[in-house]
Amino acid sequence: MNFCFQQIPAFSTTEESMQYPCPERADLDEIRALNSAFLDVCARSSLPDGVAARIASLTLAQRELLSDAPFLLFSLQEDQASLWDRLFAAEPDFFDEPTPAEWVPITTAAIAFLWHLAKRAPHDARLFAALSPALSRRLAEHPLISVTHRALGLGISPRPRFTEQPELWSLLFDACSAPDSARMTAGQMIAMQRLLLKSSELEADLLAARRIEPVSRTLAE
Repeated sequence: MNFCFQQIPAFSTTEESMQYPCPERADLDEIRALNSAFLDVCARSSLPDGVAARIASLTLAQRELLSDAPFLLFSLQEDQASLWDRLFAAEPDFFDEPTPAEWVPITTAAIAFLWHLAKRAPHDARLFAALSPALSRRLAEHPLISVTHRALGLGISPRPRFTEQPELWSLLFDACSAPDSARMTAGQMIAMQRLLLKSSELEADLLAARRIEPVSRTLAE
């Protein structure tokens, strides 16, 4: 992996003196597998943006390099607060379209991965997937089978990240032509910085909309 978390030492927060270890290798391997599956389906699907077309033009070797990003290249529409509110409230609608069949395996696996992270290491859920602390708390409060069933019923499925910032995808795509280079590492780091900024924006929106009292800050915040 080009962007190596293992080089970053664990450290304590000043508030609680709690140790936050580096992300686990097993989690990074899971991210790579999810990214690889996502890119494979994208290469065969018609998504409503130009990202899928660029993905389809990549060689298998380039897709493998792209999947090595240390974060999920897709979201599960977690920025759509009203959709997730309905999921947690178990409010199906007669007109809801279920998740397309080709996306069901990835959606199911990604929800399970994020659910376990939300319970075990919510700071990693934010690092890997821009999952806000508020959303992690709500996700962890519900049984996995219920969350998965409701998500598929509501039609939640993977969507490429950064669609509002195509220059980030351009960086990642261009870096695929230069594996193990500073350009690849820089592209991944810039994208991850944007991912963390996005999660902060989502958290601020949730706090404003629901007047959630901030909890003690974690490393991810």
